[in-house]
Amino acid sequence: MTAQLLDARTGAHLWAETYDRALTGADLFALQDDITSNAAASIAGPHGQIGQAGLEEAKGKAPDSIESYDCVLRATAYIKIFTSELHRAVRDCLERTVARDPGYAEAWSWLGRVYVHEYEFDFNPRPELYDARDRALEAGLRAAELDPSSAVAHMTLAWIRLFRRELDASLASADRAVALNPNDLEVVCLSGLATAYAGKWERGIALTRKAMALSPNYPRWCHFPAAIHHYFRGEYEQSLAETVQLEMTDFFWTQTFLAENYAQLGRMEQARAAIAKLLKLYPDISANYRREARKYNWTEDQIEHLVEGLRKAGLNIPPR
Repeated sequence: MTAQLLDARTGAHLWAETYDRALTGADLFALQDDITSNAAASIAGPHGQIGQAGLEEAKGKAPDSIESYDCVLRATAYIKIFTSELHRAVRDCLERTVARDPGYAEAWSWLGRVYVHEYEFDFNPRPELYDARDRALEAGLRAAELDPSSAVAHMTLAWIRLFRRELDASLASADRAVALNPNDLEVVCLSGLATAYAGKWERGIALTRKAMALSPNYPRWCHFPAAIHHYFRGEYEQSLAETVQLEMTDFFWTQTFLAENYAQLGRMEQARAAIAKLLKLYPDISANYRREARKYNWTEDQIEHLVEGLRKAGLNIPPR
């Protein structure tokens, strides 16, 4: 049996899956559950075929003509690559969207995440206007108020509360997000990251593994918790294997973990190459590394373990 999805406007083929099994008794109900889960994971959400098809349409529109939905699609493109330039454009777009359409819960959710990145990645901060974490919380709470059943809103709150050091609340929001939509790979994956960084590593990594199993189009940052946890445990080969799969070579955290693992494994030429790339991406990383690492609720011992790897790779990080 084959299930498929077509775009009714264009006839374009968006998704198909073939199921080859018995269609009797309990097998029929199991098949029904599998189709529901696989279809939801494959075609829904920002990484699914529907979202990708909408994104391709949105790319052709000038920023000033983008309507609310198209602005959210642009935000889903940004979340895959994390650049400061796209962050600014998406933030401006989302702020216009919620001003124009204040009842749009999903736009508020994305805006909360974008505000978090002002703190998390120092993307286009405006400290003279507001505290980014406070502004992010306001947006996240507004999203959840408008749509209490929105898994995206609760996922956003989990991430925001992590950076506010409200760890119990972060874990509760992550659990709520996954319960509301266990087949949305981004909801599951980002909830897994928040859970891991709140100190529940095994539970968080299990969620990211579940997200990656939902669709081959999963965001590559789902590998971060496993890469970090393996490193903390001294399992450098496993950590490196996860880090390589990130594929985010222009993201400074990717280069730090490559450098640390290569150095710990004695692969110094590759470690030095990663440091060279890192310094191009973040010239002041030596002075700021501990500040960056402390954002994620890692212990001081864990951070010093990371510093050890960077020093072995040749980065001159001052003592604390």
